[in-house]
Amino acid sequence: MRAVKQVTPKEDPSSSSPTLIRSADPDDVPILVSLAEGTRVFTPSELLGLAEDFEAYHQGKFHAQDQMLTCEQAGRAVGFAHYGPAEITDGTWYLYWIAVDRESHGQGFGARLLQHVEDLIRVAGGRLALIETSMLPRYDSTRRFYLRQGYRRECVIRDFYSPGDHKAVFSKHL
Repeated sequence: MRAVKQVTPKEDPSSSSPTLIRSADPDDVPILVSLAEGTRVFTPSELLGLAEDFEAYHQGKFHAQDQMLTCEQAGRAVGFAHYGPAEITDGTWYLYWIAVDRESHGQGFGARLLQHVEDLIRVAGGRLALIETSMLPRYDSTRRFYLRQGYRRECVIRDFYSPGDHKAVFSKHL
C-alpha cells in the first residue's frame, strides 16, 4: 500500500473553508466512482475501468510515481485526478482521469486540481503533460476546459475508441 502524502490546503477565495487536495485512500473509492457517475459523462465500462484503476492503484500495481488525488471542500469530495509518467519518455506525464462533481462545476475546483497536478509533475521533473479524451459531443465542455487551462489539441485519431468515437490528444509544456 502507498503511503498517503499530505498536501497543503489551498485557499478557495469564494469559500471560508480551504480546498484540500490529498492522496486518495481506499475509503474514497466508492465516493469518487459515484462522483464520476454523477457527471453523466462516463459510460458504464469507463466507470468500471475507473474502479479497477483505483483498486490497482491501492494494490501498488501502477508505476511507483502514479498518483491518485482527492479534492475536498468542507470535508466533502468534489473531485479527483489520476496522473503518472509516460513510460520510456524523458519527462512526459499523462493525466489519466480528472473529474469534478456535477454540482461543483464552474466553481474552480477542476482548475485548482489540474494546476495542483501540473505543479506536482513539475516537482517530479516533468516537462510535458498529455491528456486524451473522446471527441463525442458529451465531452465538449471537457475539451473546452482543457483549452482554457492552456492545453493545445495536438491531434485527433479517428475511430479510436469505436467507429465514430475519435480520440483527441491535448498537450501542455510545463
